Amino acid sequence: MHAVEIQKMPFPRMAELIEDLCDAFNVQSIYMDAGGGGLAIKDILAENNRGHRAGAILDPDDEVHQAKSGRHMLTMCNFGTDFISESNFVALRLLEHRDMLFPSPPKESDPTPAQEESWQTIQTMKQQMQMIELTETTTGKHHFDVPKGEGHGRQKKDLYTAFMLAARCVYDNLWAEMLPQSIIHHGGLTKSREPIATITSGGLPVADIPEVLRDRLEIAQDPEGYRQRLLSQTFQGRKVVTSSAAVLKPVSKGKAPGRTSNRPVNKR
Repeated sequence: MHAVEIQKMPFPRMAELIEDLCDAFNVQSIYMDAGGGGLAIKDILAENNRGHRAGAILDPDDEVHQAKSGRHMLTMCNFGTDFISESNFVALRLLEHRDMLFPSPPKESDPTPAQEESWQTIQTMKQQMQMIELTETTTGKHHFDVPKGEGHGRQKKDLYTAFMLAARCVYDNLWAEMLPQSIIHHGGLTKSREPIATITSGGLPVADIPEVLRDRLEIAQDPEGYRQRLLSQTFQGRKVVTSSAAVLKPVSKGKAPGRTSNRPVNKR
């Protein structure tokens, strides 16, 4: 994992930085927030101002980009309520199964400035993740945000949002139907994938489903049931400890402190 935080940088320079990161890490897929200047950066990347030999970075879902040759690996994400909820649970799932890991401190006695900056940025990202609270709205939707109250507007969560997008990208590519096994290995998965028990339908065996596809099958069969199961597990007080500096702990809306009572009530 590598993290870079930039502030007050012009859009053309941001596009150049994305190009540099793609070359440095052999990036195969990019998930970008469509808001906050994302569409402007998308247009700049499509121009291929540097004349990259592999072509421009394009959005395969854009009809205009579909007719162009280049690297069709950009996904623009609209932050609706369902997308945010699903992406947070996806990140939780990847952390629990150790499919995404935070790096250890640089082992070199004299780390490079880039290594030090990335390490510090990741620590800040984990602190932002630790602040996020999960609540449920009156309509039953999941809401992820920093705690309300004094300083709410000053508490940043940009790095947390970047991690959520990265997790969604990993999950979507990991469970893609046509993903080659070599790319799965290149992604750095840390546990072996053993076939699970045969799944049956009406008493007849369907297929031996690999563990890596189990969640995808559950979501396809019963998406609401899968979501409710994750939510019920979360609200039972479970914590996902990713490091000593980052704990994801949900907070459910309930009665205000001091208004509950354990005294028995006698009905007549």
